[in-house]
Amino acid sequence: EAFVSSQGALVVGVTTKKEFLAATVPDLTLLDSLWHCLDLCYMAARRPFGHNQLSVFIDGHQKLVAAMKFPALTEPFVLCTVGAAAARNYQPNQTRSDKSPSGIMERGIFPSIISQVPNYFSLPLRSSTPLDPHVKNFPPGIQDTIFGPPSSLQGQLGLICLFHEALQQHQIKTLFDAGPNCRLLFSPEDNAEMLVMNSKLVWCFAPAACWDGSCLDLAATNKFSAQALARQCHTR
Repeated sequence: EAFVSSQGALVVGVTTKKEFLAATVPDLTLLDSLWHCLDLCYMAARRPFGHNQLSVFIDGHQKLVAAMKFPALTEPFVLCTVGAAAARNYQPNQTRSDKSPSGIMERGIFPSIISQVPNYFSLPLRSSTPLDPHVKNFPPGIQDTIFGPPSSLQGQLGLICLFHEALQQHQIKTLFDAGPNCRLLFSPEDNAEMLVMNSKLVWCFAPAACWDGSCLDLAATNKFSAQALARQCHTR
């Protein structure tokens, strides 16, 4: 999941059975009343025991590269929500001991958490070390305590796409230069770069292809359906 915290930071999170990993994008600048292009790229390790990589691009510029664990991307795609508050289905482990871990001061503390959570010492700590300094790990199920309760995105959404391969930086720049009303991605005959990206689409949705709450999948495979629960508007 990706969300904007109450402090205005963009956070990319991954939930596993054992932990919640959060990568925070440094020096983030998202301005009101302006369109922004956000790209999240996940690249699996290319060799055994290698690290997966997360890259975050904003407005065509790379803002974060971090080694981060995440589940295998070969599993079937089930559900995605964009702009809506994330639903939590975490069930706490009943066999886990309620005793606080020993040696809290010896294990160290996160300054960023101290400023956000007043009762920090009441939270359980993880002794394992994240793969990257930009990534913090927490016990699963306490995301809302640390980052605040989830809420719906306030603003407007343009083109939303999922690709089965990570895009290259020049491809991301091409998407940004095309603007929020880009139609070349799903009619790419006159643009070779868009034609390559079109072949990598898993699904693609756009406000112009929504009607009465239903959204048409503009990818060539047209495998997925979507519903728009927010108010629909068109811009020029």
